Amino acid sequence: MPKVLIVNDSRVVLAMHGQTLRSAGMMCSSAESAGLALGLLAEEHFDLILADINMSHMDGYEFSRRVRVSGENKDTPIIMLATDREASEASRGMDARFNVLVVEPILREHLVQYAQMLLRDGLV
Repeated sequence: MPKVLIVNDSRVVLAMHGQTLRSAGMMCSSAESAGLALGLLAEEHFDLILADINMSHMDGYEFSRRVRVSGENKDTPIIMLATDREASEASRGMDARFNVLVVEPILREHLVQYAQMLLRDGLV
């Protein structure tokens, strides 16, 4: 069963995305900040990371850059969630090296499809 780390400073969004991915057969852990997520990543391997670009204290770009620097999860695929406005600045994401940028709101089935695509492509 694939393990997914969901990173978002909204408990509602964490619960919603967690429920969606669990219903698709994935095991989910949640972190309400990028800092907490980095702590979890230092202790545990995940097959996929779903993170929000707009988080307080550390945005998704910086979070992704830190994940890519070192550790067991440095090659873990990352789906980054953004609003339309944030997606227009997507060139910032090139150096952050996340795999997919998704504009919210996203349909549940599309989120599952993105996750399954990254997991199926041999990245697990």
